[in-house]
Amino acid sequence: DSLTGLAALTDLGLSGPAGRYPAYAARLTPWQADLVEAAGLSGSVALAPSKALLFDELVYVTTLDHYLQRNAGLLDSLLKRIQPQRPVLLEAQETIYLSRRSYAGRVLIEEVAVEAALAARGVRILRPERLTPRQQIAAMAGCRRLIGASGAGLANLCFLPEGAEVIELRPDPVRESWLDLAAHQRGIRHRVL
Repeated sequence: DSLTGLAALTDLGLSGPAGRYPAYAARLTPWQADLVEAAGLSGSVALAPSKALLFDELVYVTTLDHYLQRNAGLLDSLLKRIQPQRPVLLEAQETIYLSRRSYAGRVLIEEVAVEAALAARGVRILRPERLTPRQQIAAMAGCRRLIGASGAGLANLCFLPEGAEVIELRPDPVRESWLDLAAHQRGIRHRVL
C-alpha cells in the first residue's frame, strides 16, 4: 500500500539510491519483492536493520493514501512504472473470476458451484494466491470483466484496461468503499451484487 508513496518520492529524487531519504522496510516477502521490482523500485528499498534507528529527519509514507484521499495521480504514476503501455479494452476479451477457495476467512458459500457455473459460461477461474504479482498483472491486461468477492484480490482492478467492468460479490455486513473509489479513479465500471 505504500508503493505509491515510494514511487512518488523516488520520482522526485527524494528517495532511491541517490535520494536524501532512503526507504527502509522490514524483510519483504517474495510477493512484495516481485511487486517492488515490477515497479522498478528494487534499488529504492533497504532492509531495516534489526537494531533501533535514530533519524534527524523522517518522511512517512502513509498507506492507502491513493484510495482514501482521492489522489489518483499517485496511483497513475505507479501504474505507468508497472505498465508503461496500458492496454485498451478492444484487445481485452476475457471474463475472469477471482477464487477465494484457499482462504479461511470470509468464505463464499458454495463457491465450487459458483465457479462451475461461471466456467460453463466461459469465465476463466483464477486463484490469485498461486500467481506472482506479474502474472496477476498480465492476466488483468486481457480482462474486460473481473468478478470476485469483496477483498484485496479486487485491488487487481488497477491493472484492468480502461472501460473494463468489475462485479463485486459483497455480503451485507461488508463495506469495501475503497473498491468503489479505486474503480472510479481508474475509470472502471463497478457493480456490487
